[in-house]
Amino acid sequence: MNKYTGIRIKNPEDIYNITKNYANKKQEHFILITLNGASEVIKIHNVTKGLVNMVLVHPREVFSRALKDLSVSIAFVHNHPSGNIDETSEKDKEITERLCSVAKIMGICVIDHVIISKNGWRSMAKHGELLVDWRNSKTSDYEYVAEILKEYKIERIQIGGKYGYKRNLGI
Repeated sequence: MNKYTGIRIKNPEDIYNITKNYANKKQEHFILITLNGASEVIKIHNVTKGLVNMVLVHPREVFSRALKDLSVSIAFVHNHPSGNIDETSEKDKEITERLCSVAKIMGICVIDHVIISKNGWRSMAKHGELLVDWRNSKTSDYEYVAEILKEYKIERIQIGGKYGYKRNLGI
């Protein structure tokens, strides 16, 4: 248990608020937040610590913790020491897609991947960059997703066999 155990995660800002202590770190850290069926924090794990501009992440290291905690859903967080959160890098998208694929097989819902820095935070779910299928999610997971979809005008899309979401700016 840690001091955030039991806190309900309702939106990306909640994720940022419980992990912002990593925002000013000089090296990248990859954080896993495990959640119960009510979207309450079970535990925050610092999965791996990297270099100033990258961190290596392997699904084995992530999901061993998620399984140990018996989590229903999870969120990923990593920091950018450079402060850049304007765009999600291709590497960030690739590792997130890989982790989401593993999560789907394991029956664990990925609710978000939030990138944090001294300049704030960026939610991949909020920006429609999280390609996961939320159709089989628990109700509390869906509430998180539904809030993002509504607040940030994101619509559901299908890319190949994957379901995802993209931001509809109405332009």
